[in-house]
Amino acid sequence: MKKLFQTITLVLLSSIVLVSCSKLKLSPKASVSSSTPSSTPSTSTQPSPEETKLLKKMQEVEKYNAYVGLNNLITGSIDNVTNRYFEQLGMEESPKIGKNFSFTMLSISSTVKSNLDKYLAYTDKKPEFTEIDPIVVKLKPVLKDLIAVLSEGHEYYDIKGYVDDQFAKSKELHTEILKITQAYEPIRNEFLDAMYVLGEEQTQITLKELQDEDQMIRYSALQLILSAEAVDNEMADQDIAADNVLNLNLEKYKAKYDVFVESMNKLNEYAQDEARIKKEGIDSYSLEQFVKKVKELKVSATNIIDRVNKKKKVDDFNLQSSFFRETQEGTPENYGKNLGQTIDYYNKMINK
Repeated sequence: MKKLFQTITLVLLSSIVLVSCSKLKLSPKASVSSSTPSSTPSTSTQPSPEETKLLKKMQEVEKYNAYVGLNNLITGSIDNVTNRYFEQLGMEESPKIGKNFSFTMLSISSTVKSNLDKYLAYTDKKPEFTEIDPIVVKLKPVLKDLIAVLSEGHEYYDIKGYVDDQFAKSKELHTEILKITQAYEPIRNEFLDAMYVLGEEQTQITLKELQDEDQMIRYSALQLILSAEAVDNEMADQDIAADNVLNLNLEKYKAKYDVFVESMNKLNEYAQDEARIKKEGIDSYSLEQFVKKVKELKVSATNIIDRVNKKKKVDDFNLQSSFFRETQEGTPENYGKNLGQTIDYYNKMINK
């Protein structure tokens, strides 16, 4: 069973790069708080045109990063809970309840809920994202409804309420989850598609800025992420999952894999240059952790080649749930999980 929702994790933009590119030092009076974008600096300390341009760009980066955060929570925590629910209880009109039923439903944490509220509030902030803001406005109520019913479901299954009421509420919750998901899914996909397009545009702009400013650690790290995503996209284009991984066209896969390995080697080269780390203002520990995770990602990509070469099918038992698919070495799902984690490490590193 493939995931109901396919995940796309996006990378954050670094405000450090923008400040570096500007060559400006903003006075405290010229800074505009992101929480009150409409506030106006004192007339006695009006920012220069260059400062105004930088402030606007910083607000744009902040809002973009908030929407990336929303994107990544949807494709991370929320999709995990939703996929796990439907894997267990199905998508038919009535929940799939076996004789020896047992279900540990995943939860939406309070931190995720708090961050969602924060990210969803950016529709009212400047600058306007004309292609994204209206979608987020539509997304907000259905996403809130989904979070509410999933939270209610978690509480019910956590205390095994189905034993007390002979699954009466289980059926009610299932009907409600199906209904809300049907309303949520098209808007979710519309948002993710729009963010993907915007992300592609912003990535190319960022790459040029990084190269122009000789920020080669950040540049090579972003190039690595792009090459790693290309490996994942190749498997998606071939419609390869754990079920049919042995059908992978290795020639096409290796073409993307080799670029990824080359990007990793280049990153390793820059990451060992202590003078450059200091020059670029990179947090050395965050860089070290990112590089370590990249190596793990490389191993997960290599394991796929090894599995295909050895013609080793994934056991039927491990195909039953996304959790087992992701834990099996040499599966696209395992690679995808590691890719998402690698992007998380990248996002932490560039904004440290």
